[in-house]
Amino acid sequence: MRIAQEVATRSTCDRKNVGAVIVRDKTILSTGYNGSVRGMPHCDDVGHFMENGHCIATVHAEANAIIQAAKNGVAVDEQTSTLPHHRAGLFQAHRQLRNKADILS
Repeated sequence: MRIAQEVATRSTCDRKNVGAVIVRDKTILSTGYNGSVRGMPHCDDVGHFMENGHCIATVHAEANAIIQAAKNGVAVDEQTSTLPHHRAGLFQAHRQLRNKADILS
């Protein structure tokens, strides 16, 4: 969890600093933090785009960790665990990992 907390310090949305680490057999496969879509302005710089109490301009840390794994050709299967910085993202991350298992395997 300390690694996820350190990754969270890179967050570009100051509403919530969140980090995620994808691990298999005690080996870190990928990390991610919540932040703006690549190439878009950061919430820290231009403010938040809020909808129903959530900043929708940001990509969740768990999703970014999965995207980073895919970008680097790292297979992330359903046996892989994810360690989100906050519990609310755990279920969403689990669904994402299950859905993309066939894509990278």
